Amino acid sequence: MSQLPAVSEIRAQVERILAQPQFTASTRLSGFLRFIVEEVIAGRQAEIKEYSIGVSVYQKSENYDPRIDPSVRVDARKLRSRLSEYYEGAGREDQIVISIPLGTYVPTIEGRVAEAPAPRPFRPWWGIAVVSATVILCAFLGTRLVSGKWSKEEQRPRLLNLTSYPGEQTSPSLSPDGSMVAFSWNGELQDNYDIYVKVVDGANPLRLTSDPGRDVAPAWSPDGRQIAFLRNPGKSGEVYVISALGGEERRVTSSAGQSVGWTADSKNVLVVDHVDHAGPFAGFQVSVESGERRQITFPEPGSFFGDYDLHGSPDGSSIAFCRMDRPPVAQLWALPAGGGTARKITESHYFLRGWAWTPDSRNIVFSSEQNGFPALWMVRGAPGAVPSLLPGVETEATRPSIPMRTASLDHIAYQRREQPFRIWRVSLSGGGMSKAVSIAPSQRADALPRFSPDGEWIAFGSNRGGPWDIWVCRRDGTGLRNLTTGSQMNAGAPVWSPDGSSLAFDANPESGNHNIYVVPSSGGQIKRLTAERSEDVRPSWSRDGRSIYFTSDRSGTREIWKIGSNGTAPVQVTNGGGFTAAESMDGSLLYFFQDQNSKVLWRMPVAGGKPVRVLEGAHHDLWSVTKAGVFYVDASQRICRLEASGTICVGAIERQNELSYLGFDASPDGKETVFIQPEPAVSSLRMLEGKLLP
Repeated sequence: MSQLPAVSEIRAQVERILAQPQFTASTRLSGFLRFIVEEVIAGRQAEIKEYSIGVSVYQKSENYDPRIDPSVRVDARKLRSRLSEYYEGAGREDQIVISIPLGTYVPTIEGRVAEAPAPRPFRPWWGIAVVSATVILCAFLGTRLVSGKWSKEEQRPRLLNLTSYPGEQTSPSLSPDGSMVAFSWNGELQDNYDIYVKVVDGANPLRLTSDPGRDVAPAWSPDGRQIAFLRNPGKSGEVYVISALGGEERRVTSSAGQSVGWTADSKNVLVVDHVDHAGPFAGFQVSVESGERRQITFPEPGSFFGDYDLHGSPDGSSIAFCRMDRPPVAQLWALPAGGGTARKITESHYFLRGWAWTPDSRNIVFSSEQNGFPALWMVRGAPGAVPSLLPGVETEATRPSIPMRTASLDHIAYQRREQPFRIWRVSLSGGGMSKAVSIAPSQRADALPRFSPDGEWIAFGSNRGGPWDIWVCRRDGTGLRNLTTGSQMNAGAPVWSPDGSSLAFDANPESGNHNIYVVPSSGGQIKRLTAERSEDVRPSWSRDGRSIYFTSDRSGTREIWKIGSNGTAPVQVTNGGGFTAAESMDGSLLYFFQDQNSKVLWRMPVAGGKPVRVLEGAHHDLWSVTKAGVFYVDASQRICRLEASGTICVGAIERQNELSYLGFDASPDGKETVFIQPEPAVSSLRMLEGKLLP
């Protein structure tokens, strides 16, 4: 480390930082920063560890286990972010810079070196092109921030923090002139989500709603007078409007969606609902004045999800929306506002997480994980357009919002949310449940873990390296390796062959639909088994290793199919619906669910026969067949075991966080289980300001 500035100057700089609003509201972050800086001053850099911070700053007990309690890691991300915000704003000219590099808790403390201003060089057109290419390359490599060089320094986009309150702030909506932002916040106590508004560069928000219901997804009307929002999103969701200045709220309609849009004349809201109980979501236009509803989008009956996220263009000519027929592939469509045929604009290889029109109604900015990390992309609002990454925006950017009535694209607000989903392992020996232990934790998401036949290894899908890949590790988390690295396949749902030599999994590379693949468990060449244009997902090996079951819609509905592990022709197994299957340990019975929404587990003879209902209250991703019986997780987060004599409750999963539906498995001997739980989310609102279009 280079020589530190004077100790008195360092301490004065710390106090200058902690006097800022983003720090005065958090005694924990203030104590965190003081502790690590004082340790550096004392020459104890090597002692700055997650454990020492937890014990010294947060008064954790000596039994504190950082693998289970993530509070230090969560606050380290917040502190790192707020220091960056400070030096981008109020501390831009400070002579001492304190930062916390990624991957460590040891701060760097450096004095700025004053530089004489250099004359601005002539930059030919090809220089700008090279820099632009570098910007895109950096984004593809997963850099935390893509920073572009503009021909004029004053035109470089600035990244601003819109909120830095405790808890979660979500779904920003900029006012039409860009001067204010509406958002949802779960409050100082993190006890309820309500709608707030604030001046973009102001500190104190105005609370608009105080209902005990969950108020989310605010949307500013194009005339700037009202804000629409969702209360209790989901099956019982309702849409309300309220004055942007506050006052009495008014119910407009029901909605089963997760967002609300407006038509350009501010007379109608755009919502999502089911046409019938079993069908996909469709878009509706609803009069704010009368509540009259009119269906305006018409997804195919076989669409998996349907249509969502409807927004009218600022010029009033179009209404665009997302459509997801085969997840995770999603598409952007547009239709004339006065009625007519919808047309596809573009397709995202991975989920769309919000989008917005540019003020001129010519382009659309959307959030997608098609590069492995949520990022913002821009595409022309015309069929066949090719999207490109938007420079200057961090990764983990979702729910973009753009003011509708500005002269050009110079503001984009977005939500930045990080929430790891981690694997936990529990022992069931001794008739009870041990304390859960985290396995190979990361800051991204893990899903659908599966024990190897000998119970010593765990395979799982994860986006910890960028795109979704197949990973394996020992049951204690060591020996971690990526089996599909560099394939860009968006792979998941791995299952072991009976001899442990191979893993089958599903993936949807550039072909746009899922197929079944096999890879050696030690790594090596990936083999494709299915090649139809159908959705082939959720493989499962037969006990003799000769066949692989999978779910496919190739017959028009989702059924269980079986293909030879050497790639022989697949045959249909079920006829009344099927989703996820597994053979009994002796290979005589096949257990399965009939569809993704069913809570009923069925079984039938492998040789063929009539299905029999086995149990109710299970979930298609939270069950496992073992030598000790069929394990599953019930609605109360209890691990249960189905035996010949009945159902036994083994124990309840700790409710540090709600159990995720991203997977559960039991070891073949029934002595251990693994499951996925989300860590506390870190969510705030950001804004990119400046010239955003060349």
